[in-house]
Amino acid sequence: MLFLNSEGDSLRQVGFEAEGSLSEQWLLTIKQTPDNGFIMAGVAYDPQVMWLVKTDSCGCVEEDCECGGSAVESFWLNNEIEVYPNPASDLLYLQLPVNSGGALVKIYDATGRIVQSEKLANNQNAINIRTLTAGSYVLKVQFRDNCWSSGFIKN
Repeated sequence: MLFLNSEGDSLRQVGFEAEGSLSEQWLLTIKQTPDNGFIMAGVAYDPQVMWLVKTDSCGCVEEDCECGGSAVESFWLNNEIEVYPNPASDLLYLQLPVNSGGALVKIYDATGRIVQSEKLANNQNAINIRTLTAGSYVLKVQFRDNCWSSGFIKN
């Protein structure tokens, strides 16, 4: 599990091992859970077993492990921003925290290329996405000294 800052630089990395497995180990899927932790599923070999890992928001599997503050902060931001509707066709709306002071919004396509960038004023919350082609995108929102990202679908 890799934690990144708003510029995409690595903050820290957490590794996991399937206990008793002596060969390859693959976590194949990851999903954020309602408690801001993560659940991952995969397979390990020798012997072959299904593998499930549940972590807290810091990537820890045990209680009270050390955690860098920036990773926890970024997960709490998920509770402060809403993006709707999803999927969207013409306009995408953001509900930013009160007194956010506006935001810088960047939209990335599936290859990681920035396809749209704009500065939102304090009271502005709509982004025109009419020119985007249908597909999956990542929305990166930067306000104050915080950064938040989410996926959305353009139909």
